[in-house]
Amino acid sequence: MKSLIAQLQSCSWATKVGHNEPMTKTLGSLEEITTYLEKDPDRFFEPPYSEPYESLCVSDHQQADRLKPQVSSEIVAQIAKTAYLETWKIMPVAEICALVSDDADTLATLLLADATLSEFTQERLAWYLQGRLPFGYQGNYPTGEWLIL
Repeated sequence: MKSLIAQLQSCSWATKVGHNEPMTKTLGSLEEITTYLEKDPDRFFEPPYSEPYESLCVSDHQQADRLKPQVSSEIVAQIAKTAYLETWKIMPVAEICALVSDDADTLATLLLADATLSEFTQERLAWYLQGRLPFGYQGNYPTGEWLIL
């Protein structure tokens, strides 16, 4: 079985955005997401900047910042760049691509540093590896519901 870092390096970023996902809440088809984003961008971007999702992601980001000196910056940079560019092909929205790239940077750093991933982080990583974009979490983790694109 491929290591998680190898899986992240070969990830199919955003390829299933807009596909139905019966296990969680989505924002609809790619066309519906695009319309929602165009009509009310402030409301569209509320979920990734709301609790508890934001604080859980920030915690991972802070841990990754502390671990950065221990890992290959070239590998991390390549994964982050690929995440941005591949997401752009599906969702050409700079803010979404930047969020994905930043998350890819964080996850790659944690994996390369062999950090223990929280259950939340493992689930978030799994969404990316499935070609989805985790975009928030509604309710208290772990009893709430993922919001994905």
